[in-house]
Amino acid sequence: MIYIILVIPTRKSKFCSNSYADITDPKLKIVVEQANHLLRKNKKLRVCIIGAGCTGLAALKQCIEDDLDPICLEQNSHIGGLWRYVDIDEQNPNPHSSMYQSAILNTTRQIMGFSDFPVPNDWPVFLPHKLVVKYLEIYADNFKLHQFIQLNSEVTRVSPLPDNRWKVKYVKRDQNKLDKTEQEFDYVMICSGHDSKPWIPKFKGIKDFNGKQFHSHFYRKANQFAGQRVVIVGAGNSGVELASELSHVASQVFVCTRDGRSPWILPRRLLFGTPANHHITRFGQLIPVRIKNYLFEKQLNLICGSFPEEIKPKGPFGKSFISVNSEFCERITTGTILIKPSIAELQNDRKILLQDGTEIENVDVVLYATGYKLHFPFLDSDVLTDGRNLGINSDDPMARQEKFAWLYKTMFPPRYPNIAFLGNFQPFGAMTPVSELQARYVCGLITGIVKPLPSPEEMEKALEGYKDCARIQRGNSRVPSLRVLWIPYCDDLAKEIGCLPTSREIFWKYGYKVWKQYFFGIATPVQYRLLGPQSWSGAIEWMKLHNN
Repeated sequence: MIYIILVIPTRKSKFCSNSYADITDPKLKIVVEQANHLLRKNKKLRVCIIGAGCTGLAALKQCIEDDLDPICLEQNSHIGGLWRYVDIDEQNPNPHSSMYQSAILNTTRQIMGFSDFPVPNDWPVFLPHKLVVKYLEIYADNFKLHQFIQLNSEVTRVSPLPDNRWKVKYVKRDQNKLDKTEQEFDYVMICSGHDSKPWIPKFKGIKDFNGKQFHSHFYRKANQFAGQRVVIVGAGNSGVELASELSHVASQVFVCTRDGRSPWILPRRLLFGTPANHHITRFGQLIPVRIKNYLFEKQLNLICGSFPEEIKPKGPFGKSFISVNSEFCERITTGTILIKPSIAELQNDRKILLQDGTEIENVDVVLYATGYKLHFPFLDSDVLTDGRNLGINSDDPMARQEKFAWLYKTMFPPRYPNIAFLGNFQPFGAMTPVSELQARYVCGLITGIVKPLPSPEEMEKALEGYKDCARIQRGNSRVPSLRVLWIPYCDDLAKEIGCLPTSREIFWKYGYKVWKQYFFGIATPVQYRLLGPQSWSGAIEWMKLHNN
């Protein structure tokens, strides 16, 4: 029998689901699959990347390397994303970036670089934001990414099509002209981050308070707070950083936390001046968490001294959020920073009533370092959350009544194929290498190098288990759905990509000295270029350099 077949390209790959669900004849299905495979090999798949920060640049570079047809849409007039400092003025009252003038990375240059393009070794150990932007610009120049980036292009709508492709609408600003464009893509990678829509708790009296109030997203310089009494709500990384900085110029800084206690504070450097994130090693992954946390806590007590009993963090190190700062504890001991309970009410005479019944008077500024909403205005919220809520039942205004990020591996919505959220996580470690491995993984799915994702039902089941575990460990918040431990998470992705180096492989190929650096030394991202697909010949020298 001879089949005469009209083959309609569906532009599917292993990343897609139910490509040929309407074909019932098994023989015909095989022939159509083979024909479409040949068509796909001869036609580049179109990929839309939204955002040109560190994550978007890594995704763009990987798409080019994997012979895809990408376009990167960036709403600003420059690359660099959140790392680029932007002043707030009448022309730009609500910038996308939250970067303030004195911001410095908490992770070292050895850890934060891309795996095949490390940060120059003569740069500072902890980079200021200006050097991060410079590094990203050099990266884009080196891999010739600019020709694929459309600046001043704001995405207004991303919607699924019946054939599992996506329609992307965006507006391109050209001087005073607005050009509305609509294109269809085989895949969409959302790399615009999740730190752009500030979240402020709904305290009683918040509208009546007659002092200044604003979110840390809009903080830029410390000198505008000179001589003022400042209340900072929240003690995450931003709250701790800003409290430390403002304590040098403000007349008094108060930090309000939920339980009136300090968070655990990890200085940038620990014993013998070793950067804190250099203690995160592969050998350390074998140490039981309880022992590891105990050792960290003892180091902190030796370096910073014990917390005063009344503000000492509840629970052992590692059981609650950890903020990184080298100055916060010292400023507490000088009295320039005072830890207070959460706010009960803001009053119109510049007075704040706290949960324990005490008051803070003559408050000039309330600065909310309370994080961000998950916000992708161009996308139906159900794509991100599957319509699920955390189910928080609390009268605490600091408890966010918002939806959970329902993403398999923090990237994939189970019921929406051909779309991935990259960089949509909060790592305990560096962000750049995690985003890069996410890009390699997603491109591997698209090209068929990586095995297909599980079925939607299997992904749902995995997410249910993860959510329950996260809520037990961390409580009800947005953070558990985004939190990743960067070595285990990266290793999981690298294993499926085929670039995870094992101790045995490293020992036999490079010898004992390199194995020792790999296992006991800094977990530098270049490790993921030592072996496997898209390995890099320069990786071994950079790993030695990072560990000397």
